[in-house]
Amino acid sequence: METNWPAQEAVVLEFCEKLCFPPEASRALAQCWTALAAQPQILAALYEARDSLFLPGDESYLQQLQALAQRAGVHHYTLDMVFLILCAGDLREKYRQWGLSEALYWDVVEDLRYKLLECKKVYDLWGTASCAWYKGFYTGRRFKLGRLQYEKSRFPFDDYHGLIQKGDLVYNCHIPSQGPLRRELVLDSLQSAYQFYRRDEPAGPMCFVCNTWLLYPAHYPLFPENGNLRAFYDLFDVIGEKQDPANRNFWRIFSRPYDAEKLDQAAQDTALQRSFLAYLKSGRCMGDGFGVIVYDGEKKKILRPPFERAGER
Repeated sequence: METNWPAQEAVVLEFCEKLCFPPEASRALAQCWTALAAQPQILAALYEARDSLFLPGDESYLQQLQALAQRAGVHHYTLDMVFLILCAGDLREKYRQWGLSEALYWDVVEDLRYKLLECKKVYDLWGTASCAWYKGFYTGRRFKLGRLQYEKSRFPFDDYHGLIQKGDLVYNCHIPSQGPLRRELVLDSLQSAYQFYRRDEPAGPMCFVCNTWLLYPAHYPLFPENGNLRAFYDLFDVIGEKQDPANRNFWRIFSRPYDAEKLDQAAQDTALQRSFLAYLKSGRCMGDGFGVIVYDGEKKKILRPPFERAGER
């Protein structure tokens, strides 16, 4: 894959403008790129890391980038974002080769803005703390289709009402932090995903799964009544749950990493924050729930168990 990366700020600034990055972020990322481009050895190493990013199963770019950030004297979160922006040009060309639309490409790379803003809120740095996450996007495994993101997966449980067995193809959905998680947007996204992936399955309902803190049963009473989070939970049939004593999703609510000794310093500006803070101070921990949606895209409706078996229709 041949690509020239100009040793100037314009390539970064143009992309940042396209994705509506805050001006302060654009300047910080462009300055980082200028510092990198001034060092030919680091620039050559970035080319090598790029090859790893686009190669399925190769995670070596993560260690390469961290080492390069130390050599260049920049924070690796900032370097990671610059690297992903530069590689986005290669991804655009791959979308053309895969026969995928320009609109879909921009929907996918828009995730860079979400992660940029998360990094600033949580770590006060312009960059991304989620470089490993982008492997799925840059290898064409994960796509954003409306409000949610999707990728092919395999069902991890033994059986789901005789309809899905362990190892069967399902579609795993993820929730970018792009704003309200309204029920109608989620339903529109399911329909878009059904149409996008329809060529990969025989006719009939399609199975979507999601593993998230939003589906942990103990969290449900903490969500505001009649709000988007309860409505999202209610779309799924939650069939599994797992505690997370490390409370790794704490930052999603409080915009800071979890620290048991600093709970009193956590924000209490919203009802959700106050509810979760009381929950955690009571000695309970957060967790994740695994949910299933069986979606009939022809009728545009979610099917609930018990399901009809083939031959009974």
